Amino acid sequence: AARRLARRLAVRWDEIAMLEGQKINRGYLTVAEQMAIFRTGLEEELAIAVSDLAAPRKLQSSDLGLGELFIAAYQAILLVPADADHVPAQVVDTVANGWSQKDRAALEALLDVFVRPDEIKETRIVGALEHVGAPVCENTIHEARASLLRGMIEAQRCASLFHHPLMQARGDAVADGVRQAQ
Repeated sequence: AARRLARRLAVRWDEIAMLEGQKINRGYLTVAEQMAIFRTGLEEELAIAVSDLAAPRKLQSSDLGLGELFIAAYQAILLVPADADHVPAQVVDTVANGWSQKDRAALEALLDVFVRPDEIKETRIVGALEHVGAPVCENTIHEARASLLRGMIEAQRCASLFHHPLMQARGDAVADGVRQAQ
């Protein structure tokens, strides 16, 4: 009986070791893991994005709404490493292509004050990876950061649609948006 139990435990131990080895060796996120992390960024940012719906605000120094500025800021952060001290002017030029000087200055102010390259902390990324059961390594951390930022961008884009006539025709756009996110 002890030998049979020892063999069963050895087989089970090998299965566990193989599964853990696959997690450790895999240096990429599956589509399901990317989607789950994207959704995390979307849901977290949606709360911020819908807070501006009732009374849309603009910076006095810009003709753009805060949502448009946040989208551009997150796009800029996607283009720089997580440990960058600042967003270079070339990156700002890329995301603010065709903008007025006033709007570009508002984006730069937002990047200096609110949205920094290290906005998405590594601890937050590792937590998201662990939450979905994904492996944690340099590559997956990089992928997860991008997925979170893309989710945040999408939340701001979705919020901008709440004032669209088709959304307004459905009734309370804010309540619908929050309900759909849940």
